[in-house]
Amino acid sequence: MGIFDFLTKKNKGIDENKFLSNQFQNEICALALWKLKENNSNPYIAIKELKKVGLSDEQIDYVLEKTKKIIEPEQTFNIQNTDFGISDDLLDKIIKKEISELEIRNYFDKLFSFATYQAQNGKQKNALELYQKCLLINPNADEVYSNLSILNYEINDFEKSLENINKAIEIKPLEIIYYKNKAVTCEHLELHEEEKKCYEKIIEIDSNNLEATFSLSQLNVQDNEFEIALKNLNKVIDLTDGSDELFGPQLSKIGVLYELGLVKEAEDLYLKMTSLFPQEIIIHHIIPNLNFHKNKIDDAKAFFDIQYKKTKNAVVLKAKADFFFDKNKTVAISSYDEYLAINPNDIQARQNRVTLYSEANTDYDVNIEIEQILAIVPNNVNALFNKARILVSQKSYDEALKITEKIYSTDNTNMNYVGFIIELLELYKSETEVENYIEKLNNNNNNNNNNNPNESYNIEYRKGLYYKSKNLYDKAIQVFNSQNKIYDFAWNYYQIAIINNLQGKTSESIDYLKKAFQLDPNIKEDAKTYEELENLHNDSQFLEITR
Repeated sequence: MGIFDFLTKKNKGIDENKFLSNQFQNEICALALWKLKENNSNPYIAIKELKKVGLSDEQIDYVLEKTKKIIEPEQTFNIQNTDFGISDDLLDKIIKKEISELEIRNYFDKLFSFATYQAQNGKQKNALELYQKCLLINPNADEVYSNLSILNYEINDFEKSLENINKAIEIKPLEIIYYKNKAVTCEHLELHEEEKKCYEKIIEIDSNNLEATFSLSQLNVQDNEFEIALKNLNKVIDLTDGSDELFGPQLSKIGVLYELGLVKEAEDLYLKMTSLFPQEIIIHHIIPNLNFHKNKIDDAKAFFDIQYKKTKNAVVLKAKADFFFDKNKTVAISSYDEYLAINPNDIQARQNRVTLYSEANTDYDVNIEIEQILAIVPNNVNALFNKARILVSQKSYDEALKITEKIYSTDNTNMNYVGFIIELLELYKSETEVENYIEKLNNNNNNNNNNNPNESYNIEYRKGLYYKSKNLYDKAIQVFNSQNKIYDFAWNYYQIAIINNLQGKTSESIDYLKKAFQLDPNIKEDAKTYEELENLHNDSQFLEITR
């Protein structure tokens, strides 16, 4: 997207401590649930909203997986079925209209609901078959084409996704959600003009649709249509109630004004926004970002310096440090130093400085920074975890274990902590001791009044990986198979496929890869580069299933 990447670029996500806090999880899951239910379980709109909040792709996946478990239907449908949910004989009677219209409608509704249930529970192949049977019953069912489009998108069949959403639109040309879905697919296929037409059509149907008008303004920006973009942004701003909803449009307007050469107006709006949202770092990045993308790096740096000189606002220093974090480590470190001299208790800034010093390979002792963070917040998870890693490097294994256990006792939702504990134990404990420790983790969770099924799954999954790392392949397969009885998870099948390959069982490995890819097509990309599958990378069957 170029100079306006500040609105859409992949971010590092919300601070992990905040993200995993109960309050934030409750709020963010409520938002995701609302958007999913509002849009018939369509994940794209929810993803768009979660990105606006600032979540990373990994955090979005975590939230969607969590909300999926909440909205999964408790009801299963007792319909006459074969493997695909309805017998061929009954289907033939329905198509020939040998039963009443009411019965046909009832069967259609059950079949459609069951197809949607299967799609939401990872049974994409079965769902596709069921939706096709729905279309045999009612070829004009726009909702089936819409759901097929969503399913096609999820399995990376984007051309088919576009084809099906177009069919839904042909049947119901005034359904706004269909144009929203089509716009998302067009964006992925880089069909820029088609994406634009989707938002224009939404506005034609609903002239005051703010989301479509704002999205169209961003496409105007991509086309350097800054005057049209400004007109659309002003419309959004005029129709929007509440300062929070104005945040994105006003930020975009700063950039558009600057691009139109209206520098004073841009800077005035920038100052207004910093007064309304004094802690929002991204506001300070807009104008420097425009200069940076035009290779005016000195101008980008100078903007921060001028604003700090004018305002003496320490947030400008932090904004400068964050801006140059992945662009110029020297400038970023210097800016963090200056900022922390004023605000020494900013934990996130200290953690960022630890990262920069570590990457810069300087003589700076990061242990000092970690201890300073812990002096301010004794239970800071990131600092404790970094301290544990340093202790491991110093071979102080028992101390590292105590710290990691402390972290895990306060946060058992992060899979990495269990993995770290097991890897740590492997360094100085026997196989039996490691197994006993894993069993203890499981027992503690099972005996806990707030038993967490996700934690139980996590522990067992890591146990399987441990056995695999020790070449105890049969034990590992047993663990992953038992996990699948609880929850049919693609990565269990994937691990079994890898183990089968290590055992020289190519045919079995391919079969399990097929199962994994059916549940999660995204694993294909991992398989294409995974070292333990390297011997299959030129295998004809492997090439066929990873296309």
